Amino acid sequence: MGGNISILYAGTFPDTVSRLIILESLGPTSTFKDDPAEMRKFFLKRREMTSEKAAYDSKEDACIVRSVGGVSPLSIQASEILAERGLGPVINEQGEEKFSWRSDTRLRLTAFLRWDEGSIIQFIEAITATTLLVFAKQSSIIKEKYFKLPNINLRLKSFKNAKIVNLEGDHHFHLEEETAESVIDTILEFLKH
Repeated sequence: MGGNISILYAGTFPDTVSRLIILESLGPTSTFKDDPAEMRKFFLKRREMTSEKAAYDSKEDACIVRSVGGVSPLSIQASEILAERGLGPVINEQGEEKFSWRSDTRLRLTAFLRWDEGSIIQFIEAITATTLLVFAKQSSIIKEKYFKLPNINLRLKSFKNAKIVNLEGDHHFHLEEETAESVIDTILEFLKH
């Protein structure tokens, strides 16, 4: 999500961004094959959502659930890193302290309003910053989202000055103990030049 926003920002305000580092993104997803059905699915899922979030007895319990129940696989250690900024105390109806994720659950819904592919390409082409695109080789999100795009090569070619790096790991490779160092090293090397 952050990569998508960064691409849109850097394309909109290119004079404010001199270097752009993107992990696991090539911009927003473009149009659906069946827009009416996708819109219907969005509204039905949104209607089912409540403002109540799951509350956990401990931070450890929340991290265990997140490690197995998220969008992509995540180790307990990586879940703990997310918990440092994303988990907060809540008081339940019985007055007991529990822990809940602060994020807005609506962000996990697939948006039904999309740009067309040509518009996304225009944002990418407007980027003037030297860009580092870093992808995880085992990322299920990248395989499911981007490699199904008919114009993936056009998106890649639309970055004027980009270096593309593929590293071991899955979508949260920047948080995982086994792969975070290679992500850090890649970014630091990029920033030296």
